[in-house]
Amino acid sequence: MATTPSCPPSEVLLSVDEKNFPKRNAYGSIRMLLAALLVVCAPFHAAVASGIFGTLSNFDVYNPTPEPSEGFEIELEDVSASSITGIFPSHYNVRTVTEYNNGTVFGTRIRFEDYHFVDGSGVVHTAVNPNPTPQNTNGHFCVNLADCEHFGFGVTAQPTAARYYWLNRLADGTYARIHPDPLSIPTPRWNYVPPAGGVGPRIQAEIEVPEPPEMPVQKPDSIWVKTYKTELEQEVELDDLMSGPGSIVPQDVAEVETEWELLEGGKMKMKEIAVGENNKSIVRRYEFFEYTGPYDVEHEPTTPFLEDDTLDPVALGHVGNFIAANMVAANFLVPEPSTWSLLIAGMLAMSCAGLRSRKSSFHRRG
Repeated sequence: MATTPSCPPSEVLLSVDEKNFPKRNAYGSIRMLLAALLVVCAPFHAAVASGIFGTLSNFDVYNPTPEPSEGFEIELEDVSASSITGIFPSHYNVRTVTEYNNGTVFGTRIRFEDYHFVDGSGVVHTAVNPNPTPQNTNGHFCVNLADCEHFGFGVTAQPTAARYYWLNRLADGTYARIHPDPLSIPTPRWNYVPPAGGVGPRIQAEIEVPEPPEMPVQKPDSIWVKTYKTELEQEVELDDLMSGPGSIVPQDVAEVETEWELLEGGKMKMKEIAVGENNKSIVRRYEFFEYTGPYDVEHEPTTPFLEDDTLDPVALGHVGNFIAANMVAANFLVPEPSTWSLLIAGMLAMSCAGLRSRKSSFHRRG
């Protein structure tokens, strides 16, 4: 967490010419010194108001592929292994974290291999079987449920893309992606907007369905999203992002931020909210569903919901299977007003003390 470094006044006070220090300019010099102090200390503003310093993602997911899966892979683009702060302990015997660089992009892959889950009846499951009709998990059922799994990670750097793949074990014991395209599980990109123009700090979140590393022939399929949101006066850890009774994850009707939104081409309009005075984190829960409505020849959705968002997409018959529930959070640091008051007051006091010292020295020499 950022701290407030001291700003030594001596470097600024050296700019004062002691031999030409008329008394009538004392107040003007104080103003000049204070302005100079603020300029010198400007870099510390960013250090104190460091914005987002950690994001988390925790999600349930079924296997929509046609094959049983013994592994899973998370690919985080533009993120180094040292930026990963935590990984949810999913039901696999082997887990590796490996950086990659293909000459164009770099990132880190978190790979889970050798699935092993013992259910409540003592049955051992060695693969996550396909599920053609997955049900809504509310974000946490897959923690201890066969043929469904829960994954999560925390990072200090924002991935420019996050992709997820089911893996299967080949005859030689190695693992490969079942399908070359990533799963349709969007992970939000967060952005901290510092206070400006009388407007307080804000947090932005936008999500986009992950595309394959190679440019697809057509736009990604559109998907539906429901969004729940809450703000907290505490930092959030990865294990906190579990829904259910007593959870910090928003799930009540009163916490619905967006009832239904269609991610056309896999993109959602950016959400921006003001940061509460004492809040230290924002938590969102996204529920994703397949879009089964019509498309035009350019693969743009043509559901009437886009013209009238009061329509019920379920009643229209345009909502398909549940895809995943993603519980996400952003921890951020916003300086309290008292922090800046103390900093500025201290700077002013040091400036005045330095001026008095130099004036006394001037009069003694005079």
